[in-house]
Amino acid sequence: MSRRTVRRAAVGMLAAAALAAAPSATAAAATPPDQGPGGPVLVVTNPADHFGQYYAEILRAEGLNEFAVKTIDTVDAHALADYRVVVLAQTPLSSTQTSTLTSFASGLS
Repeated sequence: MSRRTVRRAAVGMLAAAALAAAPSATAAAATPPDQGPGGPVLVVTNPADHFGQYYAEILRAEGLNEFAVKTIDTVDAHALADYRVVVLAQTPLSSTQTSTLTSFASGLS
């Protein structure tokens, strides 16, 4: 599966999850701008690249308030089981991380 296919699938699933989830303005206001209140969407960032943290701010600004944020070094198959959609910020991946994310994406189709 190519990266482009995974990205397209993730964007489509993100849109579907956003439509299914009711935004929570109270929870969004109580969380820091680079974190999320929780929900079916996981934003995975690279701790060495702070630009990935903007995804949380973008989602919140668009009214998509049902997400969580984790760094790539804390994501494994067990952690991914709690989410329906993953938004992956630009980050280098190890072969194990690539395999884990590929397995997650394949399980959603």
